[in-house]
Order: sequence, then C-alpha cells, then structure tokens
Amino acid sequence: MYTYSVVWMLYSFILLFLGTLFHTQIMRIASLGIMILTIDKVFLYDASELTGLFRVLSFFGLGLSLFWE
Repeated sequence: MYTYSVVWMLYSFILLFLGTLFHTQIMRIASLGIMILTIDKVFLYDASELTGLFRVLSFFGLGLSLFWE
C-alpha cells in the first residue's frame, strides 16, 4: 500500500512540473488535488499501520518532503 502513495506523489510532482513547463493552470490544480489526497492517505491510513520508530521516521520523511515543496 505504501507503493501507491509513492506513485501518486510522483504523479503529482510530474503534473506540477508539466503544468509549470507548459503554463497550464489546470494541470497545477490537478497536481495540488492529488497531492492533498495522497498526504491525507499517508496520515490517515498508512501511518495507522506503523508502530514505534517506523511511525516517527515516516512522519519525519513526510515533513521533509512537504517542507521542500
């Protein structure tokens, strides 16, 4: 299930890049929507299956990825 999250996040980055490259606002808005849904899935579903240090590292990694964006 974690692979789906990574693939959807990469897809949103590609949409963001293409939307910026071609100056297409609808692609950037779609990227934002997919990114928000993916982040919600990570927080609500994926993190509930983790325990201990893995949960801490997961939130740390997600925070870093959101910080760079």
